Amino acid sequence: MSVFDKNYQARKDETIAKIVKHQSIEEFRKYWEEGKNLTLEEVCQLVING
Repeated sequence: MSVFDKNYQARKDETIAKIVKHQSIEEFRKYWEEGKNLTLEEVCQLVING
């Protein structure tokens, strides 16, 4: 594992911990799965439209 991978994983873990403070882990997993299935076009529309 490279230093980049370690830093990325640590930052990812910190971000998930912050998100879970505001919603349940079940809600997080639900939205995570939904997000993984979005197309690039759908993601761009979400960013543009808020």
